[in-house]
Amino acid sequence: MQLCDLCIVLHSARVAVVVCSRIEMSRKCQHAVVNLCIAILLLCVLYTVGIRVTRPVVACRVIGISVHYLSLSVLLWITVIIQ
Repeated sequence: MQLCDLCIVLHSARVAVVVCSRIEMSRKCQHAVVNLCIAILLLCVLYTVGIRVTRPVVACRVIGISVHYLSLSVLLWITVIIQ
């Protein structure tokens, strides 16, 4: 199930890049779309891999902080794309 989710995210990122390359948009927006796809991919991978990690406590904290950082990063890139 987890590998299937990863494949869906990778395929979605690839489709987004192909679609966005055909649409006329500024260089800044193209850059933001690519960064958004990367942030979503990393967020999904980290969440999928780290959801069951509770020991050691340091690893749990690192994964938790990384998931929160990537979530905020995704929101940031969505905001950049909208403007």
